Amino acid sequence: MDEKIPTIDNAMNAAENAAEQAVETAAETAEAAEAAAAEAVVTLEGAAEEAVEAVEAVSAEALEAAPAEAVVTLEGAAEEAMGAAPAETVEAAPAEIPAEVPAKAPAPESSAEGPEEPVSREKEADEEASPEAPKKKMKTWKKALLGVLIGLLVLIIGVGTAAFLYIKSKYDKIHTLETQSGETIYVNPDLTNSRTAPTTSETEPSTTDPAGTKETESASSETETTAETGSDEDTTESVDPSEYTYTTLMFYGVDARNNHDLIINANADSEMICVICDQTHEVKLISILRDTFVETPSGVHNKLTDIYAAYGVVESLGTINKNFDLAITKYVTVNWKDVADVVTMLGGIDVYLTKAEVDYINRYRDLIESVVGQRSQDIEYVGDGFYHLDGVQTVRHAANRSVGLHDISRAQRQQAVVRALLSKAKSCSLSQLDAIIDRMLPGISTNLTLLELLGYAANVTKYTIGETRVFPFHYTDQSDLRTAYVYCTSLADNVIQLHQLLYGKENYVPSDTVYGISEYINQYRRAHP
Repeated sequence: MDEKIPTIDNAMNAAENAAEQAVETAAETAEAAEAAAAEAVVTLEGAAEEAVEAVEAVSAEALEAAPAEAVVTLEGAAEEAMGAAPAETVEAAPAEIPAEVPAKAPAPESSAEGPEEPVSREKEADEEASPEAPKKKMKTWKKALLGVLIGLLVLIIGVGTAAFLYIKSKYDKIHTLETQSGETIYVNPDLTNSRTAPTTSETEPSTTDPAGTKETESASSETETTAETGSDEDTTESVDPSEYTYTTLMFYGVDARNNHDLIINANADSEMICVICDQTHEVKLISILRDTFVETPSGVHNKLTDIYAAYGVVESLGTINKNFDLAITKYVTVNWKDVADVVTMLGGIDVYLTKAEVDYINRYRDLIESVVGQRSQDIEYVGDGFYHLDGVQTVRHAANRSVGLHDISRAQRQQAVVRALLSKAKSCSLSQLDAIIDRMLPGISTNLTLLELLGYAANVTKYTIGETRVFPFHYTDQSDLRTAYVYCTSLADNVIQLHQLLYGKENYVPSDTVYGISEYINQYRRAHP
């Protein structure tokens, strides 16, 4: 018995020592776990703060560039990061270890499967934080607003696409100008050096490809800008007339038997310079006499109408620019044959006629009927005054050069027809205008872009016809001769007056090119009386 006592005492001492070691080991393990958990909390809090700062930085940038929906989403993400991440981490931190540890602890019970492994506090924290925190739901009004915005966006895209396709289908019917590679419309190279005080900064005149890019007409010439057609709202009250800007186009009326000869092979019986004031929307029309003696960019001398037929619209535009110090690169050509259909669709137009003009229309009615494919009737003369004309009668009247002062009177008649057409078009319904456009487009050639045409259409009700004149203002005529040239008595003087009339330029001094052509015309005229 006594022999067993030391053995028991030894066993108890060993057990006590083992228990103390176990307690010390557990305490150390707990302290390490606590330190690790605290470090994890700090790390997670730092990560959360960095995430919040990153989100807030992205949100600040997005406020300037992104739509409102993206801003709302980023703010929601920031709120979730600020509210959810630190809270979960703090809740997962372990409880504090008691400061005092019992001196002795019962020996761990052994089991067949071995002692249970102590569960670390990090694991407990992970298990407590494992269930997903509920996501913040978008407020109902935000969902409704987002739905409305998306719906509006889809509607706008749909309507815009439909409108574009509709307009594109119209534009495709037009005979657009296709220039050869490297071909440009001539503009006087010395135009910027003309002896006149420029109203805008000196820039080189553009010889822009006429296929539709925006051109800048000469810096020293007349502030004849190429502002996009359909300029903004009327700024007449805030802009001084000396600062007005202008858009300049060339209108041609050709006698083509088919629409394939719109830009060449057809005589240009009507050639009008059209100047639109971008501020007032006033339109000035200057009809150039078709037999005017001019010089082409390549040095050929001929009638203006013959140049269009022989060389085409590009050479004709360059000729007008060279002889008159202009920089026109946009044009519209209309087949007079198709004007008859337009007038008929408008229900006719009212034009002032004399007895001689009524007799002329009646005399050639059958000829025009065969050309345009419409039936008409004679006009009953009841005195000089306004008569209601159908399409056949209108075309015959516009082509009349036998009554009055031949080409001068014809140009004036054409201007009267254009004025009457514009006035009638303003009173048309949208469906009427759409039908008229459909009919007229195949008989039109232009190098205006689709956007430029839209600009003109947007302001059609604002346009008013202002001053209309015939050019040259001073000339000598050979109408009694077979050649029938119209010579400017002084091309330079005519150009000075032209720029004053079109653009309000006082004391305009023509370019050296114009002075050179003017001298040649005088010499040629004296040699060919």
